[in-house]
Amino acid sequence: MKKILFIALLFVSQFIVAQDKVAVFDMDGTLISESPNYALAEFAKEYSMNQIETIEDLVTELTKLSESPKYNKYLKSFFKKNDIRVYPHMMDVVDSLKKEGYKLVICTGSEVRFAKEVNKRYFNNAFDVVIGSEFRAEKLKAKNININDKEGKVDNLKSQGIMPTIVYGNSHGDFAMMKYAGNGVLVIHDDKENKEFDKPEEYIKECKQLGFKTLLISDWNLENEEAWKK
Repeated sequence: MKKILFIALLFVSQFIVAQDKVAVFDMDGTLISESPNYALAEFAKEYSMNQIETIEDLVTELTKLSESPKYNKYLKSFFKKNDIRVYPHMMDVVDSLKKEGYKLVICTGSEVRFAKEVNKRYFNNAFDVVIGSEFRAEKLKAKNININDKEGKVDNLKSQGIMPTIVYGNSHGDFAMMKYAGNGVLVIHDDKENKEFDKPEEYIKECKQLGFKTLLISDWNLENEEAWKK
């Protein structure tokens, strides 16, 4: 067992009944690597016909791809040719919470069908619900797009009747969810060996001001099962 399992479970109240236990996870940078780029951005670049240099370009091209009848074919092709690095420590947390009876939710800025494919291929469908951004015309909201980020994540959780017990995220975009739950963990993948990006100090400072926990991946060391239970 890893020390992280014990630490993570300490963040969750021991007095919550099973049906109320809900753990919500951001995906990019929390469960999977976003270095050197977001997986969804790599996907868009591979199948787009145009240059992608800005966030606006990315949204435009993802909207076009999402409308394509070949979208699901693109997904299968992308995952066949590309690999995504999953953080093993975080999967230990996911597995442990699953065994504890938690309902597991992914709430990500990535396109929802892309995120569901990640859940299927890399997480063995461990997550019960996957919420992501919608780029398809029939799903669009105000301002032409439904980007699942910041307050948008909270709105989408509420629309599905999900009240988190705990939220795991890696950036300011996840703080709204943490505030909604009243219980958050900022996951810091400061892993220079694997070329992960350092997280801005202001994220850590604000997280502490809000009363949320921070977990630094370099502090996660292997320990035997009895040791971490003490």
